[in-house]
Amino acid sequence: MQEPCSVRSIKAVAYCHSTEDCDKVAKALRNVLPGEVHVEKVTGYYGNVITMMYAEAVGCYATTIFANILKSIDNLDFQILLNNINIYKNKLFIRFNKQKALHGVLRLDSGDDVIHVEVRVPRAAANSLIETLVRLRGSGRGSQEKLEGGGGPRR
Repeated sequence: MQEPCSVRSIKAVAYCHSTEDCDKVAKALRNVLPGEVHVEKVTGYYGNVITMMYAEAVGCYATTIFANILKSIDNLDFQILLNNINIYKNKLFIRFNKQKALHGVLRLDSGDDVIHVEVRVPRAAANSLIETLVRLRGSGRGSQEKLEGGGGPRR
């Protein structure tokens, strides 16, 4: 059965500072959100040049990408995401560790040197966001079972 388009758009943004290899930052960004990486030069607080990189997708393709992201994170990070949902004006905000993303591993992070992901959902999906996230993730990694079991990871 075809999954409805539960996501309107998804955008991932990363910043490449002068001490970083921008090709590696672009690769990390593509590991989160595949596709074309757009580049803009911005000026930092002290006049330094910072390269802002972003990728985005819309419609059903955005839903597919977001579902893949949810399936890629481990069960603990998924539980953390569910317990700390940060949504504002129908946008869900998630931060991923930029260094780990370079190696294809998606880990939540709360620092500054991250890949910022903004997921825009329709109002109906925002009202039942936890159910939407669980449905998009599916039970491929056993997450559904743990969520229905009423607890975090079992030891």
